[in-house]
Amino acid sequence: MSSVTEPPVFAETARLQALFDQHLGLRRGSFASRARAASRHLPRPLRADLAQVVAATRLMGPPKLFRQIDAAALSAASNRVATHLKTIDRADRRRGLWLGILGAIMANILILTALLIALLRWRGLV
Repeated sequence: MSSVTEPPVFAETARLQALFDQHLGLRRGSFASRARAASRHLPRPLRADLAQVVAATRLMGPPKLFRQIDAAALSAASNRVATHLKTIDRADRRRGLWLGILGAIMANILILTALLIALLRWRGLV
């Protein structure tokens, strides 16, 4: 159990909020809303770890609930989430998004051109 004098949750949430901002561009809202938005970018096991950190923030109010926080488990869960967030590259994600959009447009143009050529051959114009 953790001591009452040093809240481990504040340091963990501050570190994760900085990573949300830096690697995912999540700047607005409370920690819980940022965590909900960030969970879409995390694998399933890490979503549970992030949920554990969010649940610990809810226990920060009353002192009796605060004593129930397992600092070691909270730190381990936060470290796993932080390690994954550090691997996310915003520029690479943006580049992948644009390449995906351009690839879909080029595939549609290719299909449309093939259909147009087939139609012109069928009509005897080419």
